[in-house]
Amino acid sequence: MFEVDPLLFILLAEGVAILLATLVLLTVLQLRKKRRYRNAVMRLVSQVNHYSEVRMKDTSTFLHDIYELEDTELRQTVKEIDAREREFIQKIINIFLRGETVLLTTVNVAVNELIGPYKNLRPKISAPTVSEGEQSALMQLETLEAQKGKLEQELKITKERMANMARFYARSDRSSKSKLTRSEGKEQPGFDSKKNQE
Repeated sequence: MFEVDPLLFILLAEGVAILLATLVLLTVLQLRKKRRYRNAVMRLVSQVNHYSEVRMKDTSTFLHDIYELEDTELRQTVKEIDAREREFIQKIINIFLRGETVLLTTVNVAVNELIGPYKNLRPKISAPTVSEGEQSALMQLETLEAQKGKLEQELKITKERMANMARFYARSDRSSKSKLTRSEGKEQPGFDSKKNQE
């Protein structure tokens, strides 16, 4: 056999001990971190379960008041919405605990599944009742709107005519001024046109 230097053996043993201690420390820290995550997830799950009835009642009231859903249809829709919400929360928890980036790409699918029941809701529309007074007011309003349209058209035509007339008079005024200026330029120098008129 071969001999190992005692100093080298001690250094190797200390290195292994330090690596082993570091590995144990990292493992303990990792386990504590996972335990904290699991405790946070357990608190979230307990909160979801605790407030589930409250959320279902709120959703039921909302759907009844806004969408006028009744009995069986209301219960089925509320159960479907609650199930989709729980599935969405479960997917988020799985992504958080596993830390897999591949699952992050499925979040948009989970959101579409979550809002699917809401997309399928259709409000019940009741036909508004119109009294005779309101109906005559609506007819009068329509008549007034038609008259307004005619008056606007007539106003537009009148504006165009006035603009054309203004351009015509402006051109004729310019041409008469230019004739006056040319005729004044032919007068003898030194004479004032006002004196000539006297």
